[in-house]
Amino acid sequence: MMLSGARRALVAAGAAVGALLDPHRGDLVALLGDTTAPPVLLDALLARMRRSEPGRRLLRDRPAVDASTVDMEALRALPDTTFGRQYARFMDTYGFHADERSPVRFVDNPDHAFILQRYRQTHDFVHVLSGLPPTVLGEVSQKWFELLQTGLPMTALAALVGPVRLPFAEQRALLTTFFPWAVRCSLSSQFMLAVEFERHFDRDVDELRRDLGFVRAPLLSR
Repeated sequence: MMLSGARRALVAAGAAVGALLDPHRGDLVALLGDTTAPPVLLDALLARMRRSEPGRRLLRDRPAVDASTVDMEALRALPDTTFGRQYARFMDTYGFHADERSPVRFVDNPDHAFILQRYRQTHDFVHVLSGLPPTVLGEVSQKWFELLQTGLPMTALAALVGPVRLPFAEQRALLTTFFPWAVRCSLSSQFMLAVEFERHFDRDVDELRRDLGFVRAPLLSR
């Protein structure tokens, strides 16, 4: 759906206010992503994806991550240390479902829309790699990593404003422990948007982290 510049700004402002008041409103967070990602940034992310064969395959095939493509029962049956089993446990523990991610609505370029959709649908995969729980501190810490990897404005808003909701002790932990982790991990790891996570479900999760250069976050209680 096309939006004029003024209407896009109005929708973005409303989504930002709503998302800040209720961070659990995934639809508003998604709407904020739709209306704030500049085309020039999305073009740059596309260029990064095209540098690798997996990234080019993803852009060609445009796979979705939802109940029609991810067999959760099969993942639950995998050995405990596999990436797929850990993903299933994460989703089950927190009552999440792959179908919950809102579709991209206000981006007309198909490649740009896929970039944003892929970011949303692989967010929980990154949680499995990072080991961060979906608490406020865990989400803000991961948003810093995602901001450093993608530069998406929505991640910047969450990374910069989210800490306001943290108690002082957790603000300090973010500054001294989890922000340095996000910097270190963003520099060492492969570009997450170009990772074909679905091809790695049966792999040992620690082995996958090593191959991706992904540094697991410091332990954070749930």
